[in-house]
Amino acid sequence: MIAVQNGGGIRQNAGDRLPAGGSPGAPISRRDTLDVLPFDTYLVSVDGVTATDLRAILERSCEANGGGGFLQVAALAYTCDLTRAPGDQAISVTFTNATPDPTDDVAVVGPDGVVADSGPFRIVTISFTAGGGDDHRTLAALPATKLLTAEGTQIFYEQALREYLGSFPFTGEPSLPTIPSGDTRYAAQEGEGRITIVRP
Repeated sequence: MIAVQNGGGIRQNAGDRLPAGGSPGAPISRRDTLDVLPFDTYLVSVDGVTATDLRAILERSCEANGGGGFLQVAALAYTCDLTRAPGDQAISVTFTNATPDPTDDVAVVGPDGVVADSGPFRIVTISFTAGGGDDHRTLAALPATKLLTAEGTQIFYEQALREYLGSFPFTGEPSLPTIPSGDTRYAAQEGEGRITIVRP
């Protein structure tokens, strides 16, 4: 399973950190999560994605060149080599299985742009992108299924963030789910190396 999210769907309308105007460790409100993920879009699953489909999806991401259609990813690493001709820029695509263990990695597209024999994959994304938003034509051509709660209601993408934040242990005062202050996600860093962009 791979997750992708268009960059244009991630906002921070209240500032550059959560909570807005606060500091790491301060309570994050529902208003904060809505500031980050403000759109009326829900989670969907796109199943049976071939390696060729996946490369085409990432080609569109490279084509967006950092704009709203550029995809943030999980369980995947890839390179946009903008020195190559359009249509041949998504290279070195690796399915990482969302683990730090390199033995879990599966090459999908080599550094030469040749598609390897792997897949199919399942992509979890939002209805906007799966429906062809930001000109994601390949995703739009693939069937998508709404992801539902146990009660049968659709899952909005902001809800998924809230549930993730709520998955941490309850600590501190007041007793809230708390990400430890030493967590690497608070540290200034260059990212996790999921996406590499080579510019001319």
